[in-house]
Amino acid sequence: MTAGIAERSVTDAVAQLRSCVFPMLRTRRMDQITCRDVLKVSHVSKSGFYYNYHDLEDLVFDCIRTEIDELTKGVRNYQSWTKAYYLILKYFQEHREEIMNIYFSRYHSDFKREVERYGRMVLEDAVNQNCESMHTKLDPDNENFMVDYYYGVFSGLLYRYVEQGMKKDPEKIVRQCYAMMKGSIPASITALSHQTDLSF
Repeated sequence: MTAGIAERSVTDAVAQLRSCVFPMLRTRRMDQITCRDVLKVSHVSKSGFYYNYHDLEDLVFDCIRTEIDELTKGVRNYQSWTKAYYLILKYFQEHREEIMNIYFSRYHSDFKREVERYGRMVLEDAVNQNCESMHTKLDPDNENFMVDYYYGVFSGLLYRYVEQGMKKDPEKIVRQCYAMMKGSIPASITALSHQTDLSF
């Protein structure tokens, strides 16, 4: 088999697996689906599956990761963090059944880890770009604290959104976040770079 044919074969197997697993998640929780179920529907060989993925979890989160990365490409910065957040919320809403069948399964914590990846990327970009525009440098501890602090807001709202069935308009959520956070990150950078000692 030539390199080109082998590469195409791998690409075809991945596409076939991805196209089969999400329809299954519309009607079943993730912990009710097995690799064997996916193989039966996709007609991909067992070796073809395990050549590309370690397990079902790897396949499902690769699907989500690939689609969200494509959606948010080019909008990860402070000026457009709202756009990235909106696109993630909208993606979840458009895949409501699948997301809820992942979230309310034993893969709940794995889903949260995946969400954390996106949240922290958006917020790290926001903090770093604000520091640059303000010609201010935070020490790593303060920078990490800021990202953790704002991630708590980001993730809390997103998990509540999922738990309530993703019925609320994503644009309204983002507008409310923007109203609350406008100017907050620059103000936090200033405050953390000029901390005063406290007596306890």
